[in-house]
Amino acid sequence: DALRTYYGDERSLLNQRRRAYRQTLLRFREVFGGERQALVVRSPGRVNIMGRHIDWQGGHCNLMAVDQEVIMVVAPRADDRVEIRNVEPELFPDASIALSQLVSQLNWDDWLRCVNSQELQYRLRQAAGNWRIYIEAAMLRLQMEFREQMLSGMDLVVNSNIPVAAGMSSSSALVVATRRN
Repeated sequence: DALRTYYGDERSLLNQRRRAYRQTLLRFREVFGGERQALVVRSPGRVNIMGRHIDWQGGHCNLMAVDQEVIMVVAPRADDRVEIRNVEPELFPDASIALSQLVSQLNWDDWLRCVNSQELQYRLRQAAGNWRIYIEAAMLRLQMEFREQMLSGMDLVVNSNIPVAAGMSSSSALVVATRRN
């Protein structure tokens, strides 16, 4: 069993994680169909025992992965749309991103100018509290790295057992899982 590589041999943990993977795969099939191949990605949450967000201030981090994680099932699309779904749609509403539209609104001279641009700051204020901004951030960073071609879109379903706003980097795990695609 491949899951033992990640989770060890504890039966209750393995059963819990199998259920989470199954739930995510079934939600993907329900929403996007089951005819295509999909990639399954996991990204653990983390704690920083040196202090919250100190890395943003130029400080050093002492990070440690925790047993909560983001699981993502992803399949490529032929267009530039990113269709985002969650296994808990009542808590995390469906979202859609048109990459070409997102990219056309921003200054692409360099990453810092893009991140600090008034356009992006306005967009962040408008989207405050919306979980899709973390996926947008990952896609923007990837697009910056591969400027010479427009990224393709993807269909994705997210499942996470990382508590939101608990200092365990649920947003970072979502960004990392998205970038792995």
